[in-house]
Amino acid sequence: MFSDLRFAFRQLLKNPGFTAVAVLTLALGIGANTAIFSIVDAVLLRPLPYPQAEKIVSLSEVNKQGNQITFAEPNFLDVHARNHTLAAAAQYNMQLTTVLGGSEPVRTRVAYVSGDFYKALGVQPTIGRSFLSAEAKTGGQPVAVVSQGYWQRLLGSRKDLAATPIRLGDRSYTVVGVMPQSFNFPKDAEIWLPIEVFPPSQSRTAHGRRVIARLREGVTLVEARAELSALGKQLKQEHGTNVDLVDIATLPLQEALVGEVSQSLWVILAAVGLLLLVACTNVANLLLAQATARRREFAVRTALGATRWRLARQFIAENLLLALLAGAVGVLLSFGSVAALVALNQGNLPRADEISVDARALAFTLALSALVAVALGL
Repeated sequence: MFSDLRFAFRQLLKNPGFTAVAVLTLALGIGANTAIFSIVDAVLLRPLPYPQAEKIVSLSEVNKQGNQITFAEPNFLDVHARNHTLAAAAQYNMQLTTVLGGSEPVRTRVAYVSGDFYKALGVQPTIGRSFLSAEAKTGGQPVAVVSQGYWQRLLGSRKDLAATPIRLGDRSYTVVGVMPQSFNFPKDAEIWLPIEVFPPSQSRTAHGRRVIARLREGVTLVEARAELSALGKQLKQEHGTNVDLVDIATLPLQEALVGEVSQSLWVILAAVGLLLLVACTNVANLLLAQATARRREFAVRTALGATRWRLARQFIAENLLLALLAGAVGVLLSFGSVAALVALNQGNLPRADEISVDARALAFTLALSALVAVALGL
């Protein structure tokens, strides 16, 4: 087989124009598939980077029009107190605000979270701690948790966290923890404060609180949905027109984060798959034309004793080499394509920070190149 590959390599070098066109045509198809697969894999196929991520859910109020809306604070507090299927539930929201940290004020995304936030996600700071129960209540000590990037850029990576307070408006917050480098929830948040810094709301129609929760051990999603839906209907009965909700929607967090992007990504992956099929068809036609032009060569080799299997092996070697070369070029193209796609869709693409051409994408490309080699030989 190695001798076949060497001969195939020489044959491709003898026809540089044909080789360049064939490799580039296939590389564009393979590169597009690798790039889109990298996005699909990171956004849709991989579990969220949290312990037992399948147990994390997103809760929303459902209004009489059937739309999912954010929670009103009193409704969340009732659900939190009455449910028996959730191990932890937390409300949160996020604002872009000016924060003085270190030596200069910087516009920063600040997440306001309730006490069970870190328990619901199953993640704790790598340095320091999260909020104590006494801090996560109205009138508690003003404390903050920061991202590792913020800690490094603006707080000088100081291990003495208490010595580097941050200021929002006229209030100073003591930094008590630094989150892991990989932690990015809510998306792009760099500071987390107790949501109790806001005065408690008594309105059941003042929405704006997003909710995440973790299912208890042994509780299924179906069971949680049934109980929480019943709680939503119960709240509607109790408060009538004073609430907007008629039900509570419970979705796996990954599904809630991805939303309608999921369908679009699968459609795009199918489209680039068809693009590769067209590329294979075009290159197969080029190979057929080249084979016709090489009839005299094959006749001479047959006269010298070459069997049909020997000639077939030569075709297989040439197809395989073409596919591997195209795969290598396709991978190079995919690096730039992924970076460009992520940059252009940064605000609309969930889990964008996790997207890269990694080992899984390279394995996909290798398998795809093998399929291309088979397709060219059909």
